Amino acid sequence: MADGSFNIIMQRISGSIGKTIVYRDYRGKTVVSKHPNMSKVVRSPAQRASNALFSKAMKHAREILADPVQREEVMERIKHLKDKGYRRACSLLVKEYINKHKVLSQRAVEKLAVEKFGAFPLSLRQLNGLIYLARFSELSNSIYQNINKVSKATATRDLKDIISMGILIGEGKGAGAKYIFAKNMNPKEVE
Repeated sequence: MADGSFNIIMQRISGSIGKTIVYRDYRGKTVVSKHPNMSKVVRSPAQRASNALFSKAMKHAREILADPVQREEVMERIKHLKDKGYRRACSLLVKEYINKHKVLSQRAVEKLAVEKFGAFPLSLRQLNGLIYLARFSELSNSIYQNINKVSKATATRDLKDIISMGILIGEGKGAGAKYIFAKNMNPKEVE
């Protein structure tokens, strides 16, 4: 990694050249480094859910900005929000989408889950799986195995037990099976 404290050409520049070199500005110094290799990074389920939400938000923003009428409406809104730091339409649309589809905090979902599922004889593993589903709206056998560090057979048995209690419904078969809350069982839904 190289840095330069006074380089008039590179001053305040950040970005990359392909996937080889990265330029960043840290405290007035331009730092040049090798592009990070992120291919071996294993992301947690929460990180994957956050990345998926951001991808959906970007897709939503691009769709709106592709329509000239909607784009004009957004640009008009930005004129009134410039004092709040919004200068780019995409940033505003992404923030609005994420706030609308925001994932609940772990603590909030745990509280809701205990209130909703307190009457059921659930193990801690099963409760963790339901909390994950309530937070990220996605649960499969492999995700259940990952969050609880159990074998495929144990995950299958636990999930079948939750289905038999009437809390979950299985959609699909085999490795692609997904689990959703049965009607009136989602802790995020107020009774």
